[in-house]
Amino acid sequence: MLSRAQEARVRDLLTNHAPGIVRTYCLEHLAAHAQIPDSLLGALAAYVRNLRARGACHTQYGGVCNAEEHQTTRVLIWG
Repeated sequence: MLSRAQEARVRDLLTNHAPGIVRTYCLEHLAAHAQIPDSLLGALAAYVRNLRARGACHTQYGGVCNAEEHQTTRVLIWG
């Protein structure tokens, strides 16, 4: 389970960006930028699913992760 501080860092990354610029993150880079250890990737995925269900973020499979500019077939997340 993520701490409240970790959840706040994830929400901050997904919502605080320049207007008109959408930053997409793969799960691994979202974790790295939010300072969440790899051991909590499952908890982060569950938290992202919860955010998506509430309309607080969007996801899609495949595309470019803007965090490190790489192609992926895995889930991409953005706010």
